[in-house]
Amino acid sequence: MITEAQAVDLPRAALPRYPTPMWSIVWVIFWIARSPTAVLVIAAWFIDEAFFGFRAAALRRWRASRRARNLEDLLAHNPHDRRARFELADLLVARGRYQRAVDVLKPNLEAGDHDPATLLSMATACFGAGYPAQAEVFIAEARAQDPTHGFGALDLELGRGRLRSGDAGGAKEPLDHLIALRPGTIEGRVLLARVLARAGQGGDARRTLAEAFRAWRHAPRFVRRRDRTWMWRARPLVGAAQLGLALAVALLAAAIVPRVAIRGIGGIESAEATEMPEPEQEADRREAPQGPESEPEAPAARATRSR
Repeated sequence: MITEAQAVDLPRAALPRYPTPMWSIVWVIFWIARSPTAVLVIAAWFIDEAFFGFRAAALRRWRASRRARNLEDLLAHNPHDRRARFELADLLVARGRYQRAVDVLKPNLEAGDHDPATLLSMATACFGAGYPAQAEVFIAEARAQDPTHGFGALDLELGRGRLRSGDAGGAKEPLDHLIALRPGTIEGRVLLARVLARAGQGGDARRTLAEAFRAWRHAPRFVRRRDRTWMWRARPLVGAAQLGLALAVALLAAAIVPRVAIRGIGGIESAEATEMPEPEQEADRREAPQGPESEPEAPAARATRSR
């Protein structure tokens, strides 16, 4: 136990931290805002961050699209900017516009840019556009310059491209080399499992998928977020379970939160009604006579007094 006197001399990072439960924060926001819709939105945000990452992916696509438009405008005014062409080609490849990426990056190669990064980007675009022979030439040239460029990126692209073009047998060698160079790769193991399954080696394919899932579980958090879709391909039941859990939480929140909100609003209205009477009731209370002498006299009493 750290006393107050000891805590004064300790650095900030050494002090104990007591994390606040996530759902307590959600309910505090609910009681402050009194908005069931806000609670549902926050719950959906937490579920997406924990299981899916749709918001982050959509944000990345929007930023990439905006950056691509800016680069298009830049190249319209200065078509000789090779750095802008290289960056635009990478963005186009990420968006699946392979033929456009080939057209954008071709002037760089004609100008003499034959570094491994440019060759890898051109090979990826050629594989996607349907030119596997040209892509293999670019990867072979990049491998001759730097076999370990991108920590196995050349092997991953070669294996992915050969598998996409139907050459499953040729994809095994670069994928094996990738796994030996990068043991924590998840995508490489899933692709290798597909190669083994096509070759009729079902047991090896299942074992490779199990290794991919194990590698994903022990990976850092940012890697798990990035390769979440590959984990779903390795373990479809895990992805289905996460989806079912997310739907159950969403349905439970949609069923409970409106009821709690209605009860809270009803309690507030009843409390306001008891604490603050209506103006008409207050006016009637002021106009009503007070005290026993102001009560109306009975007819028998009036007759007796008149005698």
